[in-house]
Amino acid sequence: ATRDRVAPTGLEEAAAACSTRERAAEAAERELLNWKKIAFLRDRVGESFDGVVTGVASFGLFVQLTESLVEGLLRVDRLGERDRFEHDESRHELRARGSGAVFTLGDRVRVRLARVDLALRRVDLTLEARPDASGPRRRGRRGGRR
Repeated sequence: ATRDRVAPTGLEEAAAACSTRERAAEAAERELLNWKKIAFLRDRVGESFDGVVTGVASFGLFVQLTESLVEGLLRVDRLGERDRFEHDESRHELRARGSGAVFTLGDRVRVRLARVDLALRRVDLTLEARPDASGPRRRGRRGGRR
């Protein structure tokens, strides 16, 4: 009877250790892949790319470049020279006070690669074109996609 209790416990511990190691290996693989993508962009500073807004924060937009799937930061101070932006956390958007331009999740933008920092694994972007260059972005149903 004692042996029945010891074996399953040992197997459970081994399974838990294997799962922990597997998660660590997957995280390391993702980190290496991300580093390689960023390293690939290192020689492309100054080039323009299409991207999609994948995150919105008070300090800027996270944009995933369509070509390489690398995510970079488009800081709020690079969104408009004269505009001040307000962050609406519940709508996941930045709205310009002056022009009324809105940036939100899923928006397509044209960005320029401003800086690549391999050590910090950071990509900085500048805005090249707004989603709607003719004026503020208009949305149906009170400004959001549903």
